[in-house]
Amino acid sequence: MKHSPFPGVSLLLPLLFSVQIVGCRSEGATAGDPTTARLGESLSVWSPEPLTEPLWTVGALEGEDFEILGEVTSAAFVGGMLAVADGQAGRMHWFDREGTHKISAGGPGAGPGEFARLASLAVLPDSTIAAQDAGRSRIQFFTKGGEYTREVTFAGILEQMCAVDSTLVLMGAAPIGTGIESPLHLLDLKADGTWASIGPPSTPDPNMPELVGSEPWVVMELSQRGVIGCLDGVIFYARSIDGTVMALDTDGTRRWETRIPSFTPMEIGKNDIGVYFRPPFEAPEVNFFAGVKPWGSALAVQIYRAQPRDMLARTVTTIALDPGDGTILGMNDSIPQILAVEGGRAALLTESIYPEVAVYSIDVPSDR
Repeated sequence: MKHSPFPGVSLLLPLLFSVQIVGCRSEGATAGDPTTARLGESLSVWSPEPLTEPLWTVGALEGEDFEILGEVTSAAFVGGMLAVADGQAGRMHWFDREGTHKISAGGPGAGPGEFARLASLAVLPDSTIAAQDAGRSRIQFFTKGGEYTREVTFAGILEQMCAVDSTLVLMGAAPIGTGIESPLHLLDLKADGTWASIGPPSTPDPNMPELVGSEPWVVMELSQRGVIGCLDGVIFYARSIDGTVMALDTDGTRRWETRIPSFTPMEIGKNDIGVYFRPPFEAPEVNFFAGVKPWGSALAVQIYRAQPRDMLARTVTTIALDPGDGTILGMNDSIPQILAVEGGRAALLTESIYPEVAVYSIDVPSDR
């Protein structure tokens, strides 16, 4: 099964593309002019230790429900096991170090422990798993044994999530009038669930098409799609509108910012209908971020490279950055999409006829 080209937003894709297909040429500025250059043409090759045979894999066309993965939206290592989120089925499956299935939790629905759309997973210091129900704007919490405990709701759309100690970092959008106009939001679980917002602000736009209910939404809902990752107490935010990667502290302090060269974003503009969002058809490819994860001593920023006229025809490129200062170390085209990394293990998403999760042994520096 093909995955949505935008992590965590497949529910919105039909609306977004119906807006841009109907619209004509922009009456205003777009996010960036199409370029003839392709991503990474000016970068050197980054050569980490090559992958060998996987330790184990899961994913099949037929078999038990934990073997048939519809849409792998996230994965996380917890308590020595790997939890895999199937967004299509609304289920989480736990596998031990040998790849043996141990437990499953969740299911489609609106009740406790059920999901309208299971998206990101994040692990807290006590091994609690936070599971994001993007379809109902809530975060549900499970023990490492798969038992549901509670939930927290958010007045907006949630798309990505990671954890810094006991603070959840979420990327999403909130309705105008809530006072929240930033793409990044913090939920402090030690301070009675206190919310805070950090990061670059979004600009409210009265012409934004209504995506949820009757509220006008901030323009970030279309223009600042990206991904987030958390590593060593730092938040890494990759913004797909302009190919920018930045490192932030939890108080919003920006440590560094790096622009990926020859990054070709989606076009955004306005017409009589409203805001449109479309591929730059004149460009050789269109780029958007797939994930931000550690890999050895580097920060692996993964980018989808799609065909402008077939957004599901895409490959993944990894740009390696120095997590300390954002220096670009090079690029690599051989690493599949990274779902989770812990110690010397990495869970990768590989696809042939069906989605498959493969766990590999990787080299890591002695201080991580």
